[in-house]
Amino acid sequence: MRILSAEEVDAALDDLALIDRLEAAFRDGTEVPVRHHHHLPTGTLLLMPAWTSQHLGIKLVTVFPDNVTRALPSVFGQYVLLDGRTGQSLALLDGTMLTKRRTACASGLAALSRAAQRCAAADDRHRRSGAASGAGARQGAADPRGRDLGPPPGPG
Repeated sequence: MRILSAEEVDAALDDLALIDRLEAAFRDGTEVPVRHHHHLPTGTLLLMPAWTSQHLGIKLVTVFPDNVTRALPSVFGQYVLLDGRTGQSLALLDGTMLTKRRTACASGLAALSRAAQRCAAADDRHRRSGAASGAGARQGAADPRGRDLGPPPGPG
């Protein structure tokens, strides 16, 4: 089993590749049940499972507010990756860094998706109005992954 620190998780992730992987996971129907929330005498335990036919992952987050008195973070996170066919442990990753990177890339994916929707709507408006499309300064504009974003959105 591999164990990856925050620094190793950060170094291993490429933002554009992570955006593509998130897009595939959302599109292909990764199972993501509601997170489990458990109250403990001195804190909280959060369990967040997700799986595909290939992999099973569980993010474990602990919230211990009194850790501030110990000069420790109040929140710790780990991510356990398992083989989805056998249940064998594959990796233990720093969940805090993984969450930071995933959140940033999920936001990037949402922005790209929204931009594509706006461009498609603008292109449709241009076609209906008979206006020329794609001849302006953004002709051939692409998102960071090289996909055509189409014409710029028009007014409205």
